Amino acid sequence: MVDLKKIGDEAFPDPEFKEGKEEQVFNVLEVMSNLPCGTNQLLVRQEFETIKCELLMIMSKKWTNVNPETKMPVMGLNLDYQIAGQLSSGKSFFLSYFLVLKILEGQPTIFRCNDCLCYLFDSDSKGSKTDAYSLFDLPKNQKKALWILTDEKLENAGWNMKCHSWFVMQVASPKKLTGQDHLRSKAGWFFEGYAHDWFRKGRSFEADKLPVKNDNPHLTFTTNRSESLNYFMDAKDLARKVQVMGGQGIEQDAIGKYFLPYNTNFESVDRLVFSALNILILLQITITKSHPVKLYQVKSLYQSLLDTIKNIQMVFVIPEDHISEYSRAQSVPEAVDVKPGARDLKINQFRLVLTEATIHSMAVDGPFKVQHGSRGADESGSRDYDRGDTAVGGTQ
Repeated sequence: MVDLKKIGDEAFPDPEFKEGKEEQVFNVLEVMSNLPCGTNQLLVRQEFETIKCELLMIMSKKWTNVNPETKMPVMGLNLDYQIAGQLSSGKSFFLSYFLVLKILEGQPTIFRCNDCLCYLFDSDSKGSKTDAYSLFDLPKNQKKALWILTDEKLENAGWNMKCHSWFVMQVASPKKLTGQDHLRSKAGWFFEGYAHDWFRKGRSFEADKLPVKNDNPHLTFTTNRSESLNYFMDAKDLARKVQVMGGQGIEQDAIGKYFLPYNTNFESVDRLVFSALNILILLQITITKSHPVKLYQVKSLYQSLLDTIKNIQMVFVIPEDHISEYSRAQSVPEAVDVKPGARDLKINQFRLVLTEATIHSMAVDGPFKVQHGSRGADESGSRDYDRGDTAVGGTQ
């Protein structure tokens, strides 16, 4: 039997960190009962202290500009501080950490699960249940001393009243941000970032034809893994990059390439892929519940690739909580609008679902990491939501 205590650390050198290795010491927060993050202990990261200091600074500034008549902050916001980030980045752990700090300080604090279930912590209460409606009716002096911590969206219109003087902090994933209009642009930015990584890493995709019907065919296409980004300035620039000499077809090496418009305002096209020499797939990444496609850019792309493209497939890339909205067809240009009198051009539309499970796999394991030699998310086109695979289509 080997006694590891007698061998010492030097017996198992770490080749990767042999030189320049630094040890980092974490504080551990441990309490008697489970915290909102689901555990009774957590590592206190250095970033937690940084965010805490910023929070306190913002809290102090809130009362530097006060309306002399109402005695309320001029900038009356329903949300004072919001932390958004990818899944499993530690947002909920920070929220639990900060809740404990407020309790230890004796600061009146609400942890809000939803509008019907909130927990109050102060000198007289150790987590008594209350609700948003009771909070709205509190006297002004009690509101001013109150911190409200939540990881759910603020749904009740009462949160938008200007008479609240408390400090509200929210942590949220991109999915939760979509339900709040003032945070929707952030949510869209996060979702588009995940979708971009999804396509850029290369794999096969399967999308549902719209409107969804039981006997509908599916669109299958593949993107090639790309370390560099394939940008184009406009429709003419794209044509120069992909057409063969003389402009009578698409270069074979353009098939499967994942192209991005350099201009973020390129209407109706977020990304595009040539799945065959005569098939153009336009990817529209969206978190809105409907998404009409304008004619101009589609027509411009087609005209620049004239006599080459015979099929335009419009694919709406959506989060899984929008599946029902994208069961019906969206407003897209007709083939005769893009090419008057067209008989050799077809335009179809599809939905492609980027699931929470896929986003989680990218956030936790890195993009499409293969676990234990099994088939990873970069290899399968599975449509089975329930097994947690990388589902790319959708069910009604």
